[in-house]
Amino acid sequence: RQSAIGNLFTLPETSWMPYQWSLNNVVMAEAAHTSLGFWQANRPEAAFSLFKGELLDSMFLGLCPGNLGAMTYFDMARGEAQRDFADAIGVNSR
Repeated sequence: RQSAIGNLFTLPETSWMPYQWSLNNVVMAEAAHTSLGFWQANRPEAAFSLFKGELLDSMFLGLCPGNLGAMTYFDMARGEAQRDFADAIGVNSR
């Protein structure tokens, strides 16, 4: 499932069904690492759309403006239940 705003998007960790905790989450750090991988694989258009999409998802559309949290609004079962983890800070700063 991709959540799109224009050509911006974010990704879940997997599309595995049925839902299992820690498998199907939409996690900002995972999307940021995938975006970094796209840049390193010379796919700058996909990288920028994913990078901007995951920042928009968490920092502007989330419950806590400016936050680089763990789970995002698009997580089916948990939503933004875990906003206090700093997993996404390191990779987004790269």
